[in-house]
Amino acid sequence: MTQVEGAFGLAVLCVDEPDMLIGARKGSPLILGIGESEYLLASDASAVIERTKQVCYLNDGDMVIITRKGGYQIKTLDNVQLCREVQQLEMSLQEIQKGSYKHFMLKEIMEQPE
Repeated sequence: MTQVEGAFGLAVLCVDEPDMLIGARKGSPLILGIGESEYLLASDASAVIERTKQVCYLNDGDMVIITRKGGYQIKTLDNVQLCREVQQLEMSLQEIQKGSYKHFMLKEIMEQPE
C-alpha cells in the first residue's frame, strides 16, 4: 500500500487471497462497520447504519484487513498493528443524512460553495 499515491479510500480483493478484504485510507474517509456476522467498508456511516450501529473510524494512513473467518486487524499502511475504538452510532439514518439542519433543503442551501 505504500506505493499507492494520492488521496484514497479503497477496498481491495485479490484472486490469490479470496478470503481476505483489505481497506485503506489516505486523505479520504473510510469506516469499518461491524455487524453480527459481517463487516462493511464505507466512506460514510449512512451506508452502514441500516445493517449495524457498531463502527470503527479509520484514521488517515490506516488499513484494515478483514478475513472470512470473522476477524479484522487495523494496521498502518507500513503494517504496524493498531488498536482503534469501536463506537456505537446513536443517530438514525435520517439524522446522519441531514445533520443538524431541520430540513434537507436547508442543508443543501448551506452546503453550497460561496
